[in-house]
Amino acid sequence: MLGIGFFELMLVLVIAILVFSPERLPELIRWGLVISHRAKRMWRNVCDEVESSVDMADIKQTLYNDDVMNRLNKESNHSPKPQSGPDQDEPSK
Repeated sequence: MLGIGFFELMLVLVIAILVFSPERLPELIRWGLVISHRAKRMWRNVCDEVESSVDMADIKQTLYNDDVMNRLNKESNHSPKPQSGPDQDEPSK
């Protein structure tokens, strides 16, 4: 997600232990997780509010329908059209 590997995470952990005392580190981690969860919840609420006010379901359906129609139009333009010949114009005897 953020491109942070194991070694980068260990480096951050070692620096955090050096900067903050090992006794305060669990408290700071807990505080960071609480802030992170609150931010995620707020972002989810904002997204839900925007989606409900804009009625995203109708917009998504309209975009999907437009996409299907464009693909059908492209396919019908590329498909060979039947050619009328002298045999097709005369009724069979």
